[in-house]
Amino acid sequence: MIIYSNMERDQKITYVREFLKQHNLAVVSTLHVEKSGIESAVVAFAETSDLEIIFGTSTKTRKYKNLQANKTTSFVIGWSSDLGTLQFEGESKQIPQEQINNYALLLTGKNISNAAFLQNAEQAWFIVKPNWIRLLDTTS
Repeated sequence: MIIYSNMERDQKITYVREFLKQHNLAVVSTLHVEKSGIESAVVAFAETSDLEIIFGTSTKTRKYKNLQANKTTSFVIGWSSDLGTLQFEGESKQIPQEQINNYALLLTGKNISNAAFLQNAEQAWFIVKPNWIRLLDTTS
């Protein structure tokens, strides 16, 4: 069941923003580049005030290779939450290394472990602007 369908758009955005603030892990799914199918992994994430999701991965992972070939990305956030679950789809854009400092406070403020990866040459950071978001009530 979709929750808060009777809310105004601004109320929904506020609710989604607050929901994202209360979680720091997400399951990210990408389309597998070497074979047909989907690959999923748990990642730490941060969010912008525009509801964009930022996450990182090593340039040696399948996830990174998948995103180089196909930018389509989906997330599930809040799978064990009393607040429900958020489903999120969008297109990933790699953040250039010289711009990552613009997001450093968001990334480390939410997940202090990100600090160790910010200047790592083998770490890639992505930002995903949503093109579809759904909140589900998984508590009933």
